Amino acid sequence: MVRCSICKKKIVYQEPLLLVIRDEERESIEKKICATCENKLNALNKFDNPKEIKIAIKYLKSHSTINHDNDITSYLCSILEFSVSNLKIIEVNRESVDVVKYYFDNDSGMYSNIGEKIKTLAKIIALTISILTVIAGIAMINKGIMMNLETRLGNPGTDLILWGIGYTILGPLFSFLTSFFMYGFGELIVRTTELGKKQQRNSSL
Repeated sequence: MVRCSICKKKIVYQEPLLLVIRDEERESIEKKICATCENKLNALNKFDNPKEIKIAIKYLKSHSTINHDNDITSYLCSILEFSVSNLKIIEVNRESVDVVKYYFDNDSGMYSNIGEKIKTLAKIIALTISILTVIAGIAMINKGIMMNLETRLGNPGTDLILWGIGYTILGPLFSFLTSFFMYGFGELIVRTTELGKKQQRNSSL
């Protein structure tokens, strides 16, 4: 009765398969293995299926630790070390692909619902610029007043005060007016998307 060189189980209903182990110091060695172990060895090369690779690694590792055949143990340790390294590379690549897919997926990624995001961004930009121009205007007015108080020769800070008033009044007005275009573009995208979805639903009925 022939036993598999890896799992040590009896090979009953089939002809034993040959595993050729190549050694640089001596001639190639042939070991008889079962179909199950051959499938696990082949699974290590299925780079598109990390789950199956993990199962194969676990299976072969469990048998390598209890195997008393030095040739098989050495062979399994070498290919398992290589497979674990490959598996890490595959998982990193898959994670990178998933991240890119998330950010560029139209339905669930960074660019999903882009119309509403543009509208929100327009509001944020308008509000931020308004606050900054009001702060800058108040600072200019205060500086101009201090300049007028510190000198007795004319009013050198008057121009600065006028500029400050202009910043305080016109800055927010300008920021909101310019944001209208960006907000309108976002609204256009929202309406167009809704219309496209409505037409798609009607055509599917």
